[in-house]
Amino acid sequence: MKTKRLLVLLALLCTFLLAQAQSLSDKKISVNYKNRFLAEVLKDLSKRYDLPFSYANNQINLDQRVSLIAKNEKLSKVLDKLCKQTAMQWQLVGGQIILKVAKQNPEKLKEPLTQTLRGQVVDKDSQTPLVGVSVQIISLDKPLATITDAAGNFRLAKVPVGRQHFVISYLGYETISNPELLLTSAKEMVLNIEMKEAVNSLASVTVSDSRDRTTPLNAMASVSARSFSTEETSRYAAGNFDPARMVQSFPGVTFTDDLTNNIVIRGNSPKNLQWRLEGVEITNPNHYGEEGSSGGGISMISSNMLSKSDFFTGAFPAEYGNALSGVFDLQFRKGNTEKSEKAFMIGVLGTEISAEGPFVKNKNSSYLFNYRYSTLGLLKKIGINPVGDYGTPIFQDLAFNLNFPTKNTGTFSVFGIGGIGIQRDRADRNVNNWDSFEDKFDQDLNYSSFSGGIKNTSLLRQKGYLKNILSFSMNRNTDHTDTLDNNLNAGAFNRDLYLNQAIRYSGMVNYKTSEKTTLRSGVIGSLLLYNLNSLSYRRELGKLSQLVDEKGNSYLLEAYTQLQYQPTGKFTLNGGFHVNYFGLSQKVNVEPRVGANYHINDKNVLNFGFGLHSRTEPLLLYFGTKEQPNGAVIQSNKKLELTKSAHFVLGFEHRFSDALKFKTETYYQKMFDVPVSPNPSFPISTLNIDNSYLIYYKNYDLLVNKGTGENYGIEFSLERSLENGFYFLGTASLYSSTFNTIDNRTFNTPYNGKYNANFVIGKEYAVKENGKNLLGINLKSTLNGGKRYTPINLAQSIAEDDAVFYDDRTNTLKTSDYFRTDFSISYRINRPKVNHFLILDVQNLTNKQNVQSQFYSREKQKIENIYHSGLLPTFNYKIQF
Repeated sequence: MKTKRLLVLLALLCTFLLAQAQSLSDKKISVNYKNRFLAEVLKDLSKRYDLPFSYANNQINLDQRVSLIAKNEKLSKVLDKLCKQTAMQWQLVGGQIILKVAKQNPEKLKEPLTQTLRGQVVDKDSQTPLVGVSVQIISLDKPLATITDAAGNFRLAKVPVGRQHFVISYLGYETISNPELLLTSAKEMVLNIEMKEAVNSLASVTVSDSRDRTTPLNAMASVSARSFSTEETSRYAAGNFDPARMVQSFPGVTFTDDLTNNIVIRGNSPKNLQWRLEGVEITNPNHYGEEGSSGGGISMISSNMLSKSDFFTGAFPAEYGNALSGVFDLQFRKGNTEKSEKAFMIGVLGTEISAEGPFVKNKNSSYLFNYRYSTLGLLKKIGINPVGDYGTPIFQDLAFNLNFPTKNTGTFSVFGIGGIGIQRDRADRNVNNWDSFEDKFDQDLNYSSFSGGIKNTSLLRQKGYLKNILSFSMNRNTDHTDTLDNNLNAGAFNRDLYLNQAIRYSGMVNYKTSEKTTLRSGVIGSLLLYNLNSLSYRRELGKLSQLVDEKGNSYLLEAYTQLQYQPTGKFTLNGGFHVNYFGLSQKVNVEPRVGANYHINDKNVLNFGFGLHSRTEPLLLYFGTKEQPNGAVIQSNKKLELTKSAHFVLGFEHRFSDALKFKTETYYQKMFDVPVSPNPSFPISTLNIDNSYLIYYKNYDLLVNKGTGENYGIEFSLERSLENGFYFLGTASLYSSTFNTIDNRTFNTPYNGKYNANFVIGKEYAVKENGKNLLGINLKSTLNGGKRYTPINLAQSIAEDDAVFYDDRTNTLKTSDYFRTDFSISYRINRPKVNHFLILDVQNLTNKQNVQSQFYSREKQKIENIYHSGLLPTFNYKIQF
């Protein structure tokens, strides 16, 4: 009897304890811990929710950091999240929450893959090394930390691969934080970090700019500028490792067509963009670029070469001249100074190999090379030609960066990027398959370019630095085209040779006169050499006509000075001016620039920028001529002045958190001294063309600097930087882009789509043991207003057997809205000393047929549409070792 009673009592007790345990595990709690020590989290949970934790201090690592967010969730789920981060397991025993180390299988007990993280920290304004800077990885159970030495160098060994939270701090400087630094198993991470001195600060501080990973590298930039990383060019869907295609997702940026990377910034022609490399202007770095354009079919810029770089969309600082719409300010990274590393990548567009390492160990000198060859060209060489003889793009390019530090004369670097490409189209020999005049062409296109130089950077008494660059740029564009008749007899149609060369010297001094003031001044001298020759068939003349035949040289001289004044930590003023003198027009232009940033508080910033800007037109436009039916030749436009514009920008930023920010900018751009036709009947303006082929127009004539134009609009963006594997960017722009003719009539430019919007989103997952592999999924959607075009007079076109336009209705029609969705999926595999990266990128996932423009078909005697590209998948595989 006593035994039965005892059993009943034990059963009741067990039932009570089970009910109590069930009640405790179902208890709802809310927590928000970010990068807190485990000991603090357990103590706070115990105090706030009366939770009875039990554990052995010598078994549980209480110093590891955790992040835990829950809102009205069951305690059991919260504990599961906590244990997942800390390799623990929990159990309810007798009303106690028992914590102990989770049992791990032998595979998980393997030593995790690690990598070395090292680099140098310098003052942003003076470039002098900073000694004693704290460098930490705080995302690990046991944070890694070190300080910089007398040369500003630091080293952290055995950092686990994957995403890590990297923080550097220094007394009197703005703290820098990157919670998503990516380390891979095959390549050391070498960082060159510039820290900004915090005005009126006696302690290490963190301000919004230092937390923003898109803050421009150029400290003088106030508005319409952001930096981008190499990783972003591969992360964005349809980015294709190309900076120009990546920035098409940024606010205020659209494009002309799917097959080139021409970009339209705030309604400006793509030709008004300037490319720079290592601080000096360069020629168009894209394969198959048209004469005078800034884009092409395939970028020559390899992601293996780039460091973090800047992109500007208006109101540039005073050091940037000869640009109207935007500036790509590219920076090459330095090669590894301690060990040799290599990479190989193969994809639909190209196959490339890169190599880097020290010239001599312990001397800090390094080399970095990247060579690429057209994959389709390689296949053709071995007898496999997927596209037959119709336009196979065969190209190759080479980029390099060599660095040589010295004891007394600073650091020398030799850099360059160049490429050659050919495309050979042959007409179908079955004349019944011809649908348009272009179908009759046998065409050979050749494009080559090179930009490179020697740069020396030296420090000035711990207060500044001096930079001198001597560079050479060239591009050569040829077009040999024949047209066939119905008997397949060939007749010459085009014989073009365009050769442009530039020898430049750029000198700049940056001096930190005080804690609050930095002065930057420089000069740029460009010797421009050209050999321009074009024979083209003119239908109205019935023969080949010499459009241009000019060989010679000219020059462009530039000087600038700018001052940054920061009276308080909240307010920064940038002011200066840029002066230029062009040898052909023989006119001096003075361009004042001013910008300001005001931090209302830690979350809100006001920005302002104003400046006058100018740009030379492509040299072909200065020398193009026109032969009349009577044999007379209209002379060229050698005395044309530079096209000019005034930029006004007002912006506001609000930071919701370290990773999430909202930004808006409103702008107004007044264009003046624009080359236009002096004939009111022909509304021709250089604001309407992507390149310099205006000389081929039937109505081409003398040009005069009496045109104007207007671009204005407002942009919005909401961006979450990559954090916890998740990022997104949403942008929307409303804008107007118009031009005025010689008689002051107003027309739309071709780029006046009125609105555009982009949404980019992606998620990255850590997979496999220790999360060493990364799976990435990315999506992008684009909506643009259609492109403007001029209606075709069909009856007159049939009568004249050539396209005739309603010139008085220039750009009054618009194609339907452009919509496209892109998708990419990538997988990064880390293995000891080897890293694999695979990415499938699908452009126009839904195969949407977007109309690009219209043309008159002489053969069919009707107007037909030209479409953007359809579904276009690309695949790339990269291995680093």
